[in-house]
Amino acid sequence: MAMKIMQNQINKRRILFVFLLLNLSVCIGQSNSELFMKGLNEYNHRNYSTALIIFDSIYSPDSNLLGEISYKKSICYKYLGDTSKAKVSYQIARKINPEKYHLEFFIEYYETGLNINIEIRKRKILLLDKDIKEYPKYFNSYFKRGKEKFMLGMYTEALKDFNSAIKRQKGISMLYYYRGLTYFMLLENCDALKNLKKAEKIGNKNAEAAIEELFGNIPNKLKGEK
Repeated sequence: MAMKIMQNQINKRRILFVFLLLNLSVCIGQSNSELFMKGLNEYNHRNYSTALIIFDSIYSPDSNLLGEISYKKSICYKYLGDTSKAKVSYQIARKINPEKYHLEFFIEYYETGLNINIEIRKRKILLLDKDIKEYPKYFNSYFKRGKEKFMLGMYTEALKDFNSAIKRQKGISMLYYYRGLTYFMLLENCDALKNLKKAEKIGNKNAEAAIEELFGNIPNKLKGEK
């Protein structure tokens, strides 16, 4: 208990220090891009409260920067447990650039542990390569490798892994969920919707939200609904 109280005090002092530092930065003319990079650094280290203070200190950002700030703020609020503010920030980002943020938010909002360095992801893929070579019948290694490839934008390769995982183990909702997102990124909307609906049927709530977000404007008859 004492350690927890001490850590809370340290966090409060750290936030106060950053706030004072930001005021000084504004006085000496620090640019918005520099402040954003500072906020992004805190965000990447999962210091979400500090990141929010920095993002809020940026004065009159242009539309592109405002979109990035709003998107990052939505994730910060999500992890801090403030869903209402997360949604408000996300809607601002969507209004600025709907094509850019419609899927990125999904993946990061509903999953955890995604702020991972690219090189770390590549190393994880290499380790999974070895696992698959040693245990080729184990579906989960294909699934994990597919997720890493997906997050690196290697959608065609990710799809192959998700197909391999499903071939070895049918009936797991997350397999169809990620395969659906992958098809969507490959512009295969029919296959994307088919897989997401299968994931939803099995009980994946994220898939239900994904269908509404990605295909909400499609008439019900095209979504296979009566």
